[in-house]
Amino acid sequence: MADGIDTEWVKFWGGLAGLGTAAFTIWDRLLRGRPWIEPHVVPTTDGPALGMMSLDAPMYLRIYNPSRHAVGIGTLRLWGIGTKRVELAADVGREVHPKRLLPIGPEDHRLFELLWGDREDGEDIERPFWIVVPWRPLKALLPRPPLLLRTSLAALIRQQEDELQLQKEDRQRRG
Repeated sequence: MADGIDTEWVKFWGGLAGLGTAAFTIWDRLLRGRPWIEPHVVPTTDGPALGMMSLDAPMYLRIYNPSRHAVGIGTLRLWGIGTKRVELAADVGREVHPKRLLPIGPEDHRLFELLWGDREDGEDIERPFWIVVPWRPLKALLPRPPLLLRTSLAALIRQQEDELQLQKEDRQRRG
């Protein structure tokens, strides 16, 4: 037997309100104020020009906090088979206690240098790996899903070489 029109009206609008609440909660907890992560080459114009990428254009991992509240990040981890040659020069785990969080202020960023050694013969530098960054707003009690960046050593080297080429062209234009 069907319910009355009033009961059906409450069930319909109550269901829509529940879906709207769920959508807002997912957006609020997972997406709003979420920091982003990217590989970032820092051009050095005043450094020694030795022709070495590690000195002319160091590669960094930039974590930017676009929100109006401070966030804390935990120890950065590299995950995957392609990570044996890549390491973070000064990751969060070396700067603070692993259970504490390194704060990033509102609309601010932090840089973490990425280092790698020379390629060995037969090494597959195209193999992807993940950079995993646990984080949460400092006022929150529970962590959020971690930030993930999928990249490869070859992609990082290409980005670095592109920056070096831009620096070289810029020097040639200037004189």
